[in-house]
Amino acid sequence: MPYELTDEVIYNGRSFDVWFGLYETETVRSAPDTGLPQKEWIEQSRLVVRTNQDPQIGPGDKALARKVGVAFCRHYGLSVRRQPGEAQEWQGEWSFLDLCWKDGW
Repeated sequence: MPYELTDEVIYNGRSFDVWFGLYETETVRSAPDTGLPQKEWIEQSRLVVRTNQDPQIGPGDKALARKVGVAFCRHYGLSVRRQPGEAQEWQGEWSFLDLCWKDGW
């Protein structure tokens, strides 16, 4: 992982663990000139939010998890994107694709 941060965030009296990472992933796309499959590297970021205590966050807590994530990103000087990628909840963790970015990376 080329760049990552992790920290505890206290938000409205609740404790959250937040993890942020920038990484490259490999995908396949059609070559513009031949249409044949070719490998391509894509830069992405992921931000994960989970609580340290009950009540846990769940499927209905997307807005809360996003607010915690945005506060974390701003604290560390990361750019917050207006239109991030997908967001999903799984077993008490919210994961956001491309919500924040480290400028100059």
